[in-house]
Amino acid sequence: WIDTQFERVPNQRDRNGGIKPGTITVLDAATFNVEREINGLGSSGMWNNPHNMWANFSLNSIYNGNWFGQWINKIDRSSGNFLSSITVGEAPTHIITIPTPGSQMGVLTVPLSADNKMMKVQDGPSGLQIVGGNATGEGKTHPHGHWLTCGSGDRAIVPNVFKGIGPAGSISIMDTASGRVLKEFVQNPNDPLTAPLLMPIAVGECHVNGVAKAYVANLVSGMV
Repeated sequence: WIDTQFERVPNQRDRNGGIKPGTITVLDAATFNVEREINGLGSSGMWNNPHNMWANFSLNSIYNGNWFGQWINKIDRSSGNFLSSITVGEAPTHIITIPTPGSQMGVLTVPLSADNKMMKVQDGPSGLQIVGGNATGEGKTHPHGHWLTCGSGDRAIVPNVFKGIGPAGSISIMDTASGRVLKEFVQNPNDPLTAPLLMPIAVGECHVNGVAKAYVANLVSGMV
């Protein structure tokens, strides 16, 4: 499943009536043939440049974030029908479920790229509902493609794309449960370790034998 966020769809409009692009393209992973496309015409206008997706634990639903809008969607994987949508805030980009042991009703973590928050959304029997939201650092942070520590999800590593005017950003390590920022690494041009943090936009994390490492892609410096 790939968010093809700039593809035009005739008469596809958001809740304000504006024409907005974006589809989801479903590929056969073996052949790379396009199986089908899903557009936002059935989203009740809660659709604007779909950007990143995540599957639920049972793999029968897909959660979708709309980067240029305010919503995330829950989509039936088999039919492509919209099951529900919710307004979470300005520019939700990426979605990751907190891997709570023994639970099939996960809490979604959703950074707001045009704000300074990470939202938490519960997918439960009553549908999608916001259950929390926390700042990802000091000031306006514009968080983007975060990651949770593999297996436990007890920490969130968040790339804060901008800290002000210019491309300088930061990386925050958050306690996922409480939302507390444990450490924020801010770009410093005089520090060779943090100087490359110029528009940090996406994170991956893994750990081997108890040693955890996060890898951060930086859009402007071109470095990891």
